[in-house]
Amino acid sequence: MDERIEAFLRDVLALEGEHSNLVREGVRVLLANYERHFRNAGRPKSLVTPALHHYLPLDGSRAVT
Repeated sequence: MDERIEAFLRDVLALEGEHSNLVREGVRVLLANYERHFRNAGRPKSLVTPALHHYLPLDGSRAVT
């Protein structure tokens, strides 16, 4: 697995135990940061775009309990 994905997952897991609103906001911030890292890494847009289309709908559609 890509090191950046593993780092993202570790960062998300670090939010465990926080209030659900803080988790949601934290994940949004992490997604934006990692999206910027992927774009700046010079990956072909054809590889980045499908991943973003997969994760963006999840941004507000799931409730954290």
